Amino acid sequence: MEGQTCENTLSLFKQKENGSYLVEITKSKQFLLATRYVGRGMSFAMAADAIHDAKEVCDIPKLSACSDYLVASYARVACALLIEHISQVLCSKWAFLVVFDPLIDLQQTSWVDVRIRYYLNYALENLHLITLPFAGRHTSLAMFEMFEKLFDAICPLWKDKLIGCSTDGAANMTGHLSGVVTRIQNVVKPNFMRVWCLLHQIDIIMQKVYKRAGCNFYKTLTSIISFLRRQKNLVEEMQAICPNLSATRWASMSCVARFLVEKRSKIVTYFAETKPSDRFDQLPTPAFWILIFVMTH
Repeated sequence: MEGQTCENTLSLFKQKENGSYLVEITKSKQFLLATRYVGRGMSFAMAADAIHDAKEVCDIPKLSACSDYLVASYARVACALLIEHISQVLCSKWAFLVVFDPLIDLQQTSWVDVRIRYYLNYALENLHLITLPFAGRHTSLAMFEMFEKLFDAICPLWKDKLIGCSTDGAANMTGHLSGVVTRIQNVVKPNFMRVWCLLHQIDIIMQKVYKRAGCNFYKTLTSIISFLRRQKNLVEEMQAICPNLSATRWASMSCVARFLVEKRSKIVTYFAETKPSDRFDQLPTPAFWILIFVMTH
């Protein structure tokens, strides 16, 4: 089953004798529409339905029938073309940098996000290369092996061209003995630059600021956010849900503060009417609300 699934996935890709792949698109208009629809945020099923609607409304028989499976295949071809273009660019450059960031989404799925930066036409290009699913723990060895396999395929001479790497500063990324960046540094040329992401540095500073604010500000804030987002009746009454707080996107703090100030009267009333057993232990103090008001400015 696994082999058959892989074969179906790569059905449009025909391998040539030299190891490269050839893709033949017989319905170019359908391909262009599908990739544009997906690029605008449609799911594969929605894109297939939109193509069917375009065929009927505009009376274009050449569009023919299109399934979500075919749209997915078109999307893979488009991704392959873009990655091939990036590969050609990297191979033509004498140097480039990488931004390497492991993350876990709301569904607790692990990913590794990779961006590349290089100089082109008197400007610094900052391109998103790929986001890869990552099974297992984010160990430095596993992430380095994934990194090495990726760049061996995209730019075989990457060890001669990579001059720097930016990460979040986590121990498994920057450890001086076996961190991912250390492992990368050990295989590339000398004078490698290690960059600690500015947003994560600001995170550390902001955490200290909030701790000094007193009244258990940050703990209370995250508890309130978590509580409010679970209250379906309150969300329906307010016709709005409390924004989430990002640890490295501090503009989100302003969004949360504005929401709490705007909905304060309803939130306070809801707290008063809710049984103590149904809510968290520590209610927001007047000092907490003063700090929230300050953050809206």
